Amino acid sequence: MDAKPQRLRALRVQDENAPVALPAAVAKVAGMKSLNKRTKSSPALSALVQGGAARQAKKILGDVTNRRVVKDDSEIGKASPDKIVVRDVAQPAPAALTRPATRPVAPKARNAERAIVVKDDKAWDHAPPQSRHEESRRAVQSQRDSTDQRDALPVSRPNDTVETEVYDDSYVATQSFGLHGDQDGATTIIVMPECSEQVRRELRAAAAVVEETILPEDVEDEKWDISMVAEYGTEIFAYMRKLERSMAPNPRYMEQQAEIQWSMRAVLMDWVVQVHQRFNLLPETLFLTVNYIDRFLSCKVVSLNKLQLVGATAIFIAAKYEEVQCPTMAEIVYMVDGGYTAEELLKAERFMLSMLQFELGWPGPMSFLRRISKADDYDLETRTLAKYFLEITIMDERFVGCYPSYLAAGAHCLARFMLRKGDWTPAHVHYSQHTLKQLRPLLTALAECCEDPKRHHGAVFEKYSESRYKRAATFVSAEMARGFGLPDSRPW
Repeated sequence: MDAKPQRLRALRVQDENAPVALPAAVAKVAGMKSLNKRTKSSPALSALVQGGAARQAKKILGDVTNRRVVKDDSEIGKASPDKIVVRDVAQPAPAALTRPATRPVAPKARNAERAIVVKDDKAWDHAPPQSRHEESRRAVQSQRDSTDQRDALPVSRPNDTVETEVYDDSYVATQSFGLHGDQDGATTIIVMPECSEQVRRELRAAAAVVEETILPEDVEDEKWDISMVAEYGTEIFAYMRKLERSMAPNPRYMEQQAEIQWSMRAVLMDWVVQVHQRFNLLPETLFLTVNYIDRFLSCKVVSLNKLQLVGATAIFIAAKYEEVQCPTMAEIVYMVDGGYTAEELLKAERFMLSMLQFELGWPGPMSFLRRISKADDYDLETRTLAKYFLEITIMDERFVGCYPSYLAAGAHCLARFMLRKGDWTPAHVHYSQHTLKQLRPLLTALAECCEDPKRHHGAVFEKYSESRYKRAATFVSAEMARGFGLPDSRPW
């Protein structure tokens, strides 16, 4: 028997809430609509910016509700005004070299000091040398010192722009914009929980409890499950926690921006959620897009008319990194309503990659959420509700500086409390590496975001009101209306 070795298929993380794909023949008989037709339309803009800024933001961030996505490029080339018209652009022919290539000589700066050569025919008198340009140099130096450099922003900044600080409490109070719409009001920006010696003792105690209570059958099952790589799980997640710190955005980058505000970022994220849902992309792609946007805005000042270009470029890069079949360039141009050309998107893609220093492997919260779900036997209801809480965090600027492992632990903990499935057990503490005391400020902020969901996260609320997401948004809204409150403190 001529048996040939078969190549192993690559494992791909699937979204458990994704709709089941039917064969083409069955879909044709059933009369199913395309992706853009069966998705419920929703407004992409919310009334967050008052006055002229609101009209300008609405003009820039176009509505995607009346846009139809063409997955097979069948509509490209038609002359209908409602479709995409792709015009052929003549490509320039490569220029023939008439001489060997030489290294270009860098031009000298205009403000560089040039040496002045003065020919002196006088005889040498052995006098000490005197500087003829001392006064002019002093004047130029004083003028440079008096120049205001506060508005200048470096072209490239390291990704780890958050300084290492030691906090006395679990969070830090400072100014935050966008949630209440008042730039003079002070709200809470959650940075990271405190990691004291008491927390380390609780983590060691939780690890000891898990090692004592784990069954031999569970250990054997973990070894046979190659997708969870139990042999290297601890080292992998330790590296991911190190990586999330080095690739975190600056939570105060809006102080450097001149034309945009936190409320405009919320409008952009609302549009990003709708585009992500129209393309049926993975949850990892959404969180990766948000990370690219925040990291790019942390090191580059962006005008208001280029804000949507930043979002579209981030979606394009994140989809090519995570998805097997990513949206085409023509579809991205169509989703921005023709506001930017394909050449502008390609140029923006190159520029964003250079500003991000080609560091694209940011560990999102979904990997940490799956790790924590191991403590409750991968309960689907808890994880679906936790994903709703995770997508809420991308709409609020208070969570920009939070690490994904911290957000995943808080979302899973709040989902467990709201579903009344028990306390935060030692197993949850061990797999999340966060105690209940550390998570309490995050739980309070997440519950506050659910008080007025349609105003705070309209697109996310409508998305998770569908049946495939088990109507998680409707359930949370009903629980908040009945007066849901966080339980009292527990030892863990």
